[in-house]
Amino acid sequence: MGRKHKKDDCAEVDAVANALSQLPPPSQDSLAPPTYRIKEMTKEINSSRLKQARLFTKMMKKEDEVGIRQR
Repeated sequence: MGRKHKKDDCAEVDAVANALSQLPPPSQDSLAPPTYRIKEMTKEINSSRLKQARLFTKMMKKEDEVGIRQR
């Protein structure tokens, strides 16, 4: 019984090694530390929100001006 268990283990190891060898190599895109990437993402998100807020403010001012003109 011990030999069969050992053969099964070897077969599993071979199967895992085969599966791992078929995976693509790890991405080399971003070697920056995770905290740096998080900070950069946060900056991008915040800047896009600021842009949206500015556009919203401009829209509201235009609507107010149009509303005042119509009165």
